[in-house]
Amino acid sequence: MGILKNICTSGAIYCHYGLDSHAVLSRLILNDYGSEASKMIEDLVKWSRALAKISGQRISNKKNCWEIMNCSGLIETNRGERALCPVLTTVSLDGVHQGLNAGRSCWAVPDTFCNGEPQGALKEKLEYCEQCRFFKIAKNEEGDDLRSLFSLQRLVKINKKPDL
Repeated sequence: MGILKNICTSGAIYCHYGLDSHAVLSRLILNDYGSEASKMIEDLVKWSRALAKISGQRISNKKNCWEIMNCSGLIETNRGERALCPVLTTVSLDGVHQGLNAGRSCWAVPDTFCNGEPQGALKEKLEYCEQCRFFKIAKNEEGDDLRSLFSLQRLVKINKKPDL
């Protein structure tokens, strides 16, 4: 529990000093705490969902891409740093298809990191996404309500991407 307390304290301190970008904050915390922090990411997601439920926030039973694909959401940059996949930090798509951030609309986010491989720009990854197991599950669950790439792309506001 000590490392979790330190991570939360670091996050509060960073926010107090005006750092409000979740992507940058996540990178700083991962750089500060390294592998200890990365082991706890899944627990932090579960903890966040439990807190949201207790506080009356809407919780979906639908799974996000990282849950279906067993992905940690961590990207190893070409500089040897760790960063979070842009799907986790694209808050402009939060709630789309009842997902957390872009967790249920990952096909609309460039430069994701799927199955251990960087996916690049949307044109480069679209064919891959259409064959992806998660995309097929989301398409089946959402049916006619599945938002198109075009409609989602207008919503996407991505923080500065890490160098891959």
